[in-house]
Amino acid sequence: TATGVLQIVGSATENPVNVKVTRPGTGTLTVTATYTLGNVTKTDEDTATVSVDLTFDVKIDQGSEITLVAGSTSQLTTTVTTNDPDFSSADVTYSWESDDPYVVKVEGDGSKATIIARNLTATEYANVKVTATYKGKTDVATIKVTVVPAPAATFGVAITGTNQLVLDATSSYAATVTSNIPGFDVNAVTY
Repeated sequence: TATGVLQIVGSATENPVNVKVTRPGTGTLTVTATYTLGNVTKTDEDTATVSVDLTFDVKIDQGSEITLVAGSTSQLTTTVTTNDPDFSSADVTYSWESDDPYVVKVEGDGSKATIIARNLTATEYANVKVTATYKGKTDVATIKVTVVPAPAATFGVAITGTNQLVLDATSSYAATVTSNIPGFDVNAVTY
């Protein structure tokens, strides 16, 4: 007979008996063997107790390292795995933290978080950690966040046209303006 988290698969009257663990916890398997010869019958019984621990793991889906430009944000998400067939994500608690909030600020909301790279002038890094707990089991995942300074703003103009002019002739010249300034609009340039 099988009790608790154990279930006999197939026949319970054949040797060997196949047993399946259905969930974390404790189960008992009792085997009773009977031998009859003539009018003599002998019976013996043995019991095995099996314990299967709950497993629970968390990982950050974006990997172990990420690079952000100073002043930018990124979303982090997690995936959890467990051997509990009754698992519900609503039963998991999360906490997020940065080991250097002056480099990376973390705004955690359950299984996901927004990380904010501070405005820095030199490359720095911080580790962002998520701690997840489910039914008394806790696991931790960490991602290294490297923050690089934003590139310097550039603004440039280039003139194109002919350099061979003829007396009393008119020639056209065009200016091309480029910039990496966020929100730059070439139509807002005056000449």
